[in-house]
Amino acid sequence: MIIECKLELMKEGYGTLYEIENRMRKFAKFKMELEYGLNWQVKITKELKYITTPFEQLYFHQLVSLYKKVPPLTSSIPSTLYLRLYKLNTTRNKIAHNHLISKLELNE
Repeated sequence: MIIECKLELMKEGYGTLYEIENRMRKFAKFKMELEYGLNWQVKITKELKYITTPFEQLYFHQLVSLYKKVPPLTSSIPSTLYLRLYKLNTTRNKIAHNHLISKLELNE
């Protein structure tokens, strides 16, 4: 029973993270295409030299940083949400590396 509860918690955590990350990607792509056009990845790579990884391959923490550093995205989320996303990276790493999370971590 305990193992089943932990399994459900991990599944819920993974599902939530999957949804958050993919919605962030879709929204970022939408905003960037709106601002820079369909070829936005080439344009921002030249503009922001620290982005060398293709957008689809960015890690979660890189994606969160993108929201903090790229002008069309910086105004898209309030700073309090940015901080929560930044802190979420720790929980995301636990789930990704198969470490159990607590109910408290899931609810954050």
